[in-house]
Amino acid sequence: MLSAGIAEGRRLCTKDGSLAKVPRVISQREELSKKLFDSSPAAEPAPIRDAELVGWLPILAPLLPGRALAIDAGTGEGALLPLLSPLYQRVVAVDRSAARLARCAARLEQWGLANVRLREGSIEDPALAEDVGPRGGADLVVVSRVLHHLGRPQDAIAAATRLLRPGGHLAIVDYLPHEDEALREHGHVWLGFDPDKLHHWIEAAHLAPLVTEPLLTPHHPPLQLAIGKKAARATA
Repeated sequence: MLSAGIAEGRRLCTKDGSLAKVPRVISQREELSKKLFDSSPAAEPAPIRDAELVGWLPILAPLLPGRALAIDAGTGEGALLPLLSPLYQRVVAVDRSAARLARCAARLEQWGLANVRLREGSIEDPALAEDVGPRGGADLVVVSRVLHHLGRPQDAIAAATRLLRPGGHLAIVDYLPHEDEALREHGHVWLGFDPDKLHHWIEAAHLAPLVTEPLLTPHHPPLQLAIGKKAARATA
């Protein structure tokens, strides 16, 4: 019945000539829209503010190779969670500080990020691997501004690799080499890392290095991004 109704409507519109007018009407509307934007700045949509960009992240979600689980290792007060939560079905945020996790929990409630679970501990805790393993591993592990606090950063990279599913990615954000000795008082064991050193540690963890480059942020000392990919499981 629906198909018959559409067919009859098309026949009548063709007969009286109204169907032929549709392209011209649409063209006229497009021309009006163009004139409005050319002549009146008020017709422009309001610019997207930086704080609003997070709400647009779901645009990118379908482009990710896997988005079931992300782990934010050393989450602190959760600065990256508003970025990860819209992109992944589930996010586990890990930190060794109970106090920081408590503040993070308050922010999560404020942000309304219901798919984030907080976990006290470190990336090297066996219990974390036991929790993630049965789920097939994480699609992404983020280690942001953590390695410079550790005596053996390469061990944390190896531990993060064990949390990844085949084909998953490890993203490291940390400082480029610098000479700000005052940061020693804030628990910085390393004054940044040479990109080649991060590249070597990623390879030593049996990841394929994809990216090692500076981050274009105003942060000081400057930051860098290094990404490694775990090999996909071989198929028979």
